Amino acid sequence: MTVMGNKKGSITILICLFISSLMILITAYIGAAKATALSGTVKSLGLLWGESVLAEYDLNLYNRYGIFGFYGQPADIGGKFDFYANKSFERKKYVSYEGSTIRLYNYALIDTNVFKKQIVKCGKHTLANKDLNIKDIVSVKYEDSASSPDNLFEGLPSGGQSSGLSVLDAVGALKSMNSIKDLFKQSSDVYFENKYIESYFKNMIDDRGLGKTHFQNEEEYILCGKLTDEGNANAVRIKLIGVREALNLAYALSNEKMCAEAMAAAEILTPGPPAVATQKALLAAWALAESNNDYKLLIKGHRVPLMKNSQTWAIDLESILENREEGMIFTGVDEGESYGEYLSGFLALMDENVKLLRIMDLIQINNRAFYYGSFMLKNYSAGLEYALQVNGKKYEFTREYETKK
Repeated sequence: MTVMGNKKGSITILICLFISSLMILITAYIGAAKATALSGTVKSLGLLWGESVLAEYDLNLYNRYGIFGFYGQPADIGGKFDFYANKSFERKKYVSYEGSTIRLYNYALIDTNVFKKQIVKCGKHTLANKDLNIKDIVSVKYEDSASSPDNLFEGLPSGGQSSGLSVLDAVGALKSMNSIKDLFKQSSDVYFENKYIESYFKNMIDDRGLGKTHFQNEEEYILCGKLTDEGNANAVRIKLIGVREALNLAYALSNEKMCAEAMAAAEILTPGPPAVATQKALLAAWALAESNNDYKLLIKGHRVPLMKNSQTWAIDLESILENREEGMIFTGVDEGESYGEYLSGFLALMDENVKLLRIMDLIQINNRAFYYGSFMLKNYSAGLEYALQVNGKKYEFTREYETKK
């Protein structure tokens, strides 16, 4: 009986140990299953919450400029996530939500790399979709629903940078080309940036049906950065005439007939050795007069080729010698580049960073003028990085716009 009693006691102990181990395993399995389920839930909810932030993109930015961006600072976004989490987990005692961390820095629209990504995608879209249905900026019903002219230019993304494109650089790039189109490779970012500019901004002779804007000369602003239409028009005029003067002089120096005419006049004006210097001065004056006429042709909608020929050269030497002020002279040959194409060429050659910042300037200026007066592009983001802390575990997420417009 003693032996049997000992055996039964041992079996009972073994059974208890087995059941205890089994319960531990079941409890561990249930805990692991709960953790796995919770992890999946947090990941799903985290993605959903990020998408909800992206869904609050600014309609004016999108409808008018094809740009996706949402308004808010990290604290604002964090507050939204806290609200979502509290609503989602408030009845789940096994879930401890411990807060969020929001990072917007890498997705700030004012970052030229972030902004460029959207501009290039939007430029690609313009090639496939000619009817962009660009809408006017819609004012909000705030007290500061529009900005006064005095503060339109506060906090411009470009910071008033004066650099852009020098005439010397433009001449150096264009003098060996047959057409401004030779500047572009149709798969390049610069090409798509220019397509974006041509679709969303006006210039002095073409408003492109784009509705209300603060500047008429918007492409000219991107190129020159002056704060008035007149200032930008004049700055572009100087660049155009400067480039045309260099190209026209190159043609005149290569044209034997023109050189002979200039030398004949020089020998009359300053006989002897000084005639060579006078000839060069006459050719330079001739090229400048032709360039002034080129500008007049361009702003009247005519075309001017990069390199002239006898059919497209308009001014005669007699006009230079007699110092006559001519009106616009049109030879009847309308070939070459338009005003808009010269602007496109200049924009393609200018510093890309400055160009992108001045595009931002125009977006901000127009939104301040017609949307609400305190609009600042620096307050908008094209994506976000965030982390959610739940039950002591950190869940990391990244969400950004996949622009299709």
